[in-house]
Amino acid sequence: MNYVINCLKYKLSIILVFFLIFLAGCKPDDMEFIIYSSDFFNSRNEKVIEIPVKITFSSFTQDKDNMFEKGVEAAKSYLSPDSTFSISQGNYSKFLVIKTKFPLGESDSINEYLKINSRLGYLIVNENEITFMPTKKIKELNSILSDIDLFLDLDMPARKTRFRIISDSEEPFGITAYSIWVSKAPYLKLEKKLKKRDEIEILFKGGDDSIWSQINPKILFDSNNFLKVDDETKIESLF
Repeated sequence: MNYVINCLKYKLSIILVFFLIFLAGCKPDDMEFIIYSSDFFNSRNEKVIEIPVKITFSSFTQDKDNMFEKGVEAAKSYLSPDSTFSISQGNYSKFLVIKTKFPLGESDSINEYLKINSRLGYLIVNENEITFMPTKKIKELNSILSDIDLFLDLDMPARKTRFRIISDSEEPFGITAYSIWVSKAPYLKLEKKLKKRDEIEILFKGGDDSIWSQINPKILFDSNNFLKVDDETKIESLF
């Protein structure tokens, strides 16, 4: 009797592991935005700027049913027309890389843009903040994906969200971010002034134990140069 019970427990644990692995592929592993300082300043003038974003998915299954390929076909109408898709197969994993564009702008401009353009996400500018936001189109896409496979859906934010900030402005400006990683080191708070041609990559980790799994990643721009930071980075390390 104990043998039967142990066998059942073992089988259930195996099923659970594969189920969790399958679901893990529904959340992007990595999402990287490239934002120039001029993008932010232009968006303050009621303009919508299309920002490049690279989204990476992976699956630890062999994907014999070609779920990535089917998912790509379903998602195409929710992405910018110039989007590209790359699928590769490793020894134990399958990878999907999507290069597309999400709009950046203030609330009114974004709302008008989304009325005529279907997108899965956008970057909202609110005073000096830039925040990534998923759209309601994700729910619509998931309805289509569920017809392909019951457990196939899209969940955001990604496990890792990166903001690569590049300065192309003549005047220095400051940026601020909280609970982030820079150059593989964690920081509770980061303030940095960027001069022309300077750049920085800010990483938000959205794992289950992270605050960024519950709220959308955001950075703060010091567009009025109020941030009094020396040329060196001012940081508060977690260690």
